[in-house]
Amino acid sequence: MVEDKTNKMRESLSLMSLSSFSYALSYFILQGCFAAIAGIVLGVGMINDSRVFPDDPTLNPIIFGAASLCFGLAQIPYCMALSTLFSDTKLAN
Repeated sequence: MVEDKTNKMRESLSLMSLSSFSYALSYFILQGCFAAIAGIVLGVGMINDSRVFPDDPTLNPIIFGAASLCFGLAQIPYCMALSTLFSDTKLAN
């Protein structure tokens, strides 16, 4: 989002009558897809692995994948809020 701010992407999209809600929703959906992929990979990758989850190697990885998904989805608004503090991409990196 910081890079979009330096490129003035939001202003150019508003010229094409795109609302700021649509812009934020598209960013949230795109990043939500990445969070979903990470949650699925972490959850499915550890199913039936008794070294990581010795108590219940079938159910605990699914819970861990769901928790990873929720954590990833919770980080998106946090990053959106932090992006308002930076005006330059060099500062954000």
